[in-house]
Amino acid sequence: MVTGANRGIGLEFVRQLSQLSDPPQYIFATYRNADSLKDLKEIEESSKKAKIILIKMDVTRSEEIASAKQTVEATVGEKGLNLLINNAGVAQPELFPNITPQNLELHFKVNTEGPIMVLQAMLPILEKAARLKGEGGAMSASRAAVLNMTSMAGSITNTGVVFTEDLAVPSYKTSKAALNMAMKVAAAHAKDKGILVVMMCPGWVKTDMGGKDRAVLEPEDSIAAMIKTLSILNESHHGQTKQLPTSLPYTTPTVKPLTYDGQTSWTQFDVVSSTNGWSDVVKASQLVASLRGSAAEVLQGIPSEKLTDLMTIEKALESRFGDSHLTQFYRTELKTRRQKAGESLQVLAADVERLMSLAYAECLRDVRVSLAVQYFVDAIRDEDTQLVTRLIDEKDLKSVLAYSMKYEAAKIVSWSPRHVRRIVIQNDAGRKSDDKFESLCSMLEKLLNSRDGEKNNIPRRNPNVTCWRYAVTDFPSQVSQKGVLVVASLVDLKTEAIPVRVLNLNNKPKIVNKGTVIASCDPVVDIVVRPQEFSFDNFGES
Repeated sequence: MVTGANRGIGLEFVRQLSQLSDPPQYIFATYRNADSLKDLKEIEESSKKAKIILIKMDVTRSEEIASAKQTVEATVGEKGLNLLINNAGVAQPELFPNITPQNLELHFKVNTEGPIMVLQAMLPILEKAARLKGEGGAMSASRAAVLNMTSMAGSITNTGVVFTEDLAVPSYKTSKAALNMAMKVAAAHAKDKGILVVMMCPGWVKTDMGGKDRAVLEPEDSIAAMIKTLSILNESHHGQTKQLPTSLPYTTPTVKPLTYDGQTSWTQFDVVSSTNGWSDVVKASQLVASLRGSAAEVLQGIPSEKLTDLMTIEKALESRFGDSHLTQFYRTELKTRRQKAGESLQVLAADVERLMSLAYAECLRDVRVSLAVQYFVDAIRDEDTQLVTRLIDEKDLKSVLAYSMKYEAAKIVSWSPRHVRRIVIQNDAGRKSDDKFESLCSMLEKLLNSRDGEKNNIPRRNPNVTCWRYAVTDFPSQVSQKGVLVVASLVDLKTEAIPVRVLNLNNKPKIVNKGTVIASCDPVVDIVVRPQEFSFDNFGES
């Protein structure tokens, strides 16, 4: 049974309870105003497994409470009522010292007196459900339970410490503090009867009463956390009002944690939990609620009584998604990284450098620098820029980036004269301007070839070569049926050594020192040159 079910938290409770894989047979949804039933009726009509029964009940009217009791009794019979959710409430601002008796009375009648009267009426039906499970059985929400919606605003200890805005509703605060005491008394009475009584704060939820503009929690998130918590509550929580997983402290603002799929850093969750001031129990609840995908599968191996133990959850996640897993994840991401459409070379280089620091943090600096260059070149989108950059003799990412940017700029400008010549020049001034532009283009073209001009003997690639698959080396290559393992560097025609990447067929990392050339092995397929396509005829002078 859910009171105040026609909107806000109560409405979301009905929705989510009806959508459980094993929902209750009956859900009694009470409402006060028949003019606001549209959303509730839609849920009623769409519910396929649970039968939702709408009951008009104002918690301040004893005759309507009695009528609701009769409806529930007639429906459930001897099976009894398993769960009562006292949700109906009111909050109307009125500042101290100008509180009116009417304002104070309204809050007490709805928020304190109402839940007490409803519980007293439904207690015999709850006792039936508890007895059905047998005497002396463990307390649980599946046996018989009462969940009361309380608020941290009603905490005497935290008055003026958290959520200072709640000072605008002193009557609401007082009524919730009274509700907490009333349910403590009820819990003491219901303990021997096997009925679990708990109080939970849903957090600052975006509802009509909570304020949709200022609140920070979505109703679906809050209710999902409470339903999950209900499933693990036992007698140790009986009569409790503090440190329940969904008793989220009021902070301004509360930062919502991101979902965790096993591939993100713990740092984000640590910062969020620290900012919100969560206890370990709340941290555990929020962490459990945030798990997605393969990370959520970890919960299957954790006993239900340990789902609120932060250390247990962290150990389980660490064993499945520790540093070794993240390292492999970043290495895979690095190998598959490709320049996106519209992405600049600077952004690409920065991301490659970031991934390198995560994937190869323990490697020597020289190795990281060499690998960064290789991965950057592999990721370049434009084929011409990639091939030209691959042939240069630079060993650090900064120099390679600078050269590739120069080539890219020159290549773009080299297209411009063809388009400019199509323009009809109407006067001498325009022709003079065009001559200057062509002169600039000519200078840029010379800049493009300046690199080759610095080294007379560096070979140019054959423009007809589109796929290089073998290598010429000054070190014996190891040939197998799978291909060629290059263990040195490309040397041909007595030229300076040109570094090429190593194809490691056995996936065994190694480093080969060959003079000043360091070739780094990595289990990736690379492009190298075919011997027959490098000859004296194919090399031009710079």
